[in-house]
Parts: sequence; structure tokens; C-alpha cells
Amino acid sequence: MADSNFAYLWFLLILSPIALLIFLYFIVRPRPVKIAIKNRHVFITGGSSGIGLALAHRAASEGARVSILARSLDKLKEAKESISLATGVDVAIFAVDVREYDAVRMAVEEAGPIDVLVVNQGVFIPQELEKQDLDEVKFMVDVNLIGSFNMIKAALPSMKDRGNRGPASIALMSSQAGQVGIYGYTAYSASKFGLRGLAEALQQELISQDIHVSLIFPPDTDTPGMAEEVKRRPQLTSVIAAASGAMGANEVAKKALDGIKCGSFIIHCNLEGLLLSIATAGLSPQRSFLMAFVEVFAAGLIRVAALCFQWNCPTAQNLVPIRLDIELDDGHKFKDTFTWNPSDPDSEIVVFAKRTVKDLKLPPAFVTHIASSIQSQLAEFRSFEGQDMYAGEKIVPIKLDLRVNNILIKDQFLWDMNNFESDPEEFAKTFCKDLGIQDPEVAPAIAFSIREQLYETAIQSVASARESRISKKGRRGTDHTPTRVSGVALDLVKLFGHKSSVVRKRKEWDIYEPIVDLLSNEEVDALEAREERNAR
Repeated sequence: MADSNFAYLWFLLILSPIALLIFLYFIVRPRPVKIAIKNRHVFITGGSSGIGLALAHRAASEGARVSILARSLDKLKEAKESISLATGVDVAIFAVDVREYDAVRMAVEEAGPIDVLVVNQGVFIPQELEKQDLDEVKFMVDVNLIGSFNMIKAALPSMKDRGNRGPASIALMSSQAGQVGIYGYTAYSASKFGLRGLAEALQQELISQDIHVSLIFPPDTDTPGMAEEVKRRPQLTSVIAAASGAMGANEVAKKALDGIKCGSFIIHCNLEGLLLSIATAGLSPQRSFLMAFVEVFAAGLIRVAALCFQWNCPTAQNLVPIRLDIELDDGHKFKDTFTWNPSDPDSEIVVFAKRTVKDLKLPPAFVTHIASSIQSQLAEFRSFEGQDMYAGEKIVPIKLDLRVNNILIKDQFLWDMNNFESDPEEFAKTFCKDLGIQDPEVAPAIAFSIREQLYETAIQSVASARESRISKKGRRGTDHTPTRVSGVALDLVKLFGHKSSVVRKRKEWDIYEPIVDLLSNEEVDALEAREERNAR
């Protein structure tokens, strides 16, 4: 009996993977292919800078005839000169907007038959959808997605009629934001996810013509475009992006060109990209039976990891108010307030501190102080979790006395922590909307103030529960267990996640009317001077 069990286990652990490998070897389609670069015509859009320029350099150095297309003629001339100096290859340039199909078609006809087309143009403007102008959304979709349709449609006739020049390639530059949605990249992710559907359908249409489609998924890449993007990124977007790290344009270009030459449908650029590629493989083509084997075995595990990541994502249910007020010995000062997800690993705190110092061009000494301050406030927050909290009255007074830029706000109301209609962020947005406050910094400041007061209320409730428990133990002995009436276990995450609402109804605003004043520049200067004197 033992021998038979051992044989069965041996079969499962050894023979079944081997059998699966053999099975995948015979069924994986399309078959591996080699796409030559030397003496071929490589046409690259967005080729005047960043990844496109790095690809042009690399293709030219491998003996290709290179054409680059972009909107700026001046940048194209600079790119042409740099490639010529580095490789001795004379590059053709075309100043065209990919959103204009007729202009794209004329450029392609002038360039001549294309063997390798790299659709690399792209724009990204990070912003939460609610705050983003629809013109910016349309701009990204038009350039990233519609521009790709225009470029491919214009190039296809000559690529199909290329004679016996060997296999051809169409490579689409997507992004890791085209594999997984990222906070602040709503419109950008949508435009890049669209490339996935375009590529999968296009590969089916063109495989019989020996034209092979590739999708490239780079992470954040050190390019002029990224430098502009970082200036507008929401803070949470920067934290998420920092977890993957950035690559150089030359690194991405090498990975991309190597993948194109192998005819790979999915081309990842780093470890995170590999994991995302496995997790999102779906029904996409796979030429390598070994990679197909990894996808089959690893997909389930990566799915579990992804679910853990989603569970750990910051939401309105688990944000901790953080206040920074730091002054260095040399007199430099930094003040800020924001909310933090307490479930994030502590390693993210240092990453956030470094990114904040870099983005705001602060002295490097601030990194340690910012990280230390966040860690100490989170430690205090976590020290109260799981303790008993007095569960009596759950309606608490909230006072607002804020100045944000030149807007002064004063208000007071009661907050019902048992009501599940809204949360501080939603209340703040509604407050600003109803009172016509357009400054985008006001709503986060109001929400922060409410959360900070709720947090203080929770801490005081812990102290009340301790006093109640001590007095009852004195009367009834050490076996006394607090009842649900006298106390409950404190879960700060759930407490702040309560979608609480204000007791004051909107129809009562004539009785409890909030005060909102628009201060003049002189009044703001006077207030700041008074605050500075008080701080001393």
C-alpha cells in the first residue's frame, strides 16, 4: 500500500509536469520566429525622445534603415543629428501628428515599405477622473489609441506587399498601466488597455501574412515625459509607482528590441512586468512552451497575491490622519497633512519620504525626519487597535476652523458614527460643492480635520473604557468581563471606515449655517504673520 502511494505521489510530482511540458510543446501557437533588424526598414513613432529615440539609436546601430516620426520638427532634427553622430546612419524624419490620418498616410508613403513598425507615441496626464478635464481624457485616447489605429492602418498595405523580405513586426508600446489599473491613471490606463484588444485581434488578422504583433509593457521610464508627469501626479499615484521602480530608456529599448526580434507577443521589462504578464496572460498568444508552462503553474499563485494586494489597497475605510510639522537646525521648515493606509508595509514610508523630498526639492535631511514622524504617528495609531472602547454615545461634536490658501472656513456640527450614509471625504466634497468652493485643496483639508477629531475621540473612548473596567473590577472582582453595553473591542480601521454622516440635515443650514470667507491677499499676509509669531 505504501509503495503504491509513493508511486502515485511520484507520478504527480514528476511525470505530470513533464507530460504537461510535452503537451504544451505540441500545442503552443504561433511557433517561434526570428525577425531580422539588419538591412530592414524600422519605422518608429514618438522617435524624437525617450524610449523612441533609444530604440532608433539601437536599431541604427544594428544596421537598420531607420525612420522616426514625431510632432516637433526641432526635436526630430536634434534626434537625427545625435543618431548620425553615434552610428553614422542617416535617419529619415517626419513631423506629423498621429491624430491626423491623412498626414500619417502621406509620411508612410514617403518613407517606403516598412518591415518593423514600432508604435511608440504616447501622452499621459495623471489625475483622478473626477478632477480631470474631458479634453485631457480625449487627448490621451486620441494620441495613445486612435493614433495607433491611424499609424497601423496607414502602414499595413505596404507591409503586406513587402515581397520576400522575411517576417515583419508591428510593436505597440503600452505600459504596466495597460496591464493593471492604477490610481490617478484612469484615462491613461483606459487608452493603454485598448492597445491590448487591438493587438490580440490584429495578430489574428495578420499572422497568415507573416506579420507578428508585439505588446511592450514598460514600467515608469526616465524620460522627459515622465519628468512632466511627476509634477502632476496625485500623491497616492507616486507611492504606488515607486513600488515598481523606474528604468532607463536605454534599458527599456534593449528589452523591447530583443522581444521584437523574437516575435514575442508580450514583452515585459522587469520582474513586476513578468508577474503582471503571467497574471494577465488570458487568451493572448504565446510562442514559448516553457513560458506557457510557467503561466499555467504560476497564474493561480499570482492571483492570490493580487487579491492580497487589492485587499491592502487604501480606501476611505482605512486611512490614518498624518500631520507633519518639521523644522531643521538650518531653519528649513516643512508642513503637510495627509492620510495614510495603516496596512501598508513600513518600507513604503521611506519610499514616500524620498519621493516627497525629490518632488518638492527639499534638503535631503528631511527624508529621515519625514519617515520618523510618519512611523511614530502610525505606531501610536496601531497601539490603540484591539483595546476596549466605551460604547456609549456615538454622536460626537466636530468643529472646523480652517484656512486653506485664501479661504477661511468655520463650522460646527454633530457627527453620527453609527450612520452609514457617507464618510469624511464624501462629506467634504458635498460641503464644497454646495457652498461653491472650487479650490481643490479645501475638501481634503476638511476631511483631514474631521478624521483627526474622530481619531482623538476614539483615543479618549479607550481611556473611558479603561476607567470603567478598573472601577467595575474593584466592585465585582477580577472575573468581571465587560458587556457589550459597557465596552467593545476598538478597531480603528473599521471605526474610521464607518460611512458616517452629519446629524445636521441640509434643510437646517439656515439654523447652523457654516461661515466661508474669501480673504484678501493683505488679510492672508496678516494671518500668516500672526501664525508665525504664535509659532515662536
